[in-house]
Amino acid sequence: MTFLNDDHKQIVLGTLLGNGYICKGRKNAYFCMRHSTNHLPWLKSKATELEPYSSSTPWYQYKTTCTWRSACSPIFNEIRTLCYPDGKKTVCMEWLDQLRALAIAVWYGDSGCLTGRNHKNACLRTQSFGEEGNKVIERYFNEVGMPCNMNKSRKSWVIVFTV
Repeated sequence: MTFLNDDHKQIVLGTLLGNGYICKGRKNAYFCMRHSTNHLPWLKSKATELEPYSSSTPWYQYKTTCTWRSACSPIFNEIRTLCYPDGKKTVCMEWLDQLRALAIAVWYGDSGCLTGRNHKNACLRTQSFGEEGNKVIERYFNEVGMPCNMNKSRKSWVIVFTV
């Protein structure tokens, strides 16, 4: 495949905010999704959608972790450039501004939970983006009309949506 259709791009962008990553290959990058075996049905559902981009041997498992891998392709180079400035995954408004409902749903599927009194608040576990990344995420959601707060849960940052 030489391009990602919009739905596929949304799945990739949302998964990169959750349990996905893009690695540099020799010439082209490749996309991976990793989940615990407890979440294998979720991983398989995303892999089914992204099957056209699959490597010849896409699945591997190590202990309680399963990973799906795409083939190397120039289509992942551009996304890697956006999401990995200076080689480290870093959230930015340019990335978040590309999100549609599907990407946000995928992100929540990867990293979301319910929290608070009676589990009424949606929460995104965003600790991998650090304090600065969480400030960007909080600003994005508040600007698009999805009120939220950045909270510290133990030693990790989370985004909690208000009801």
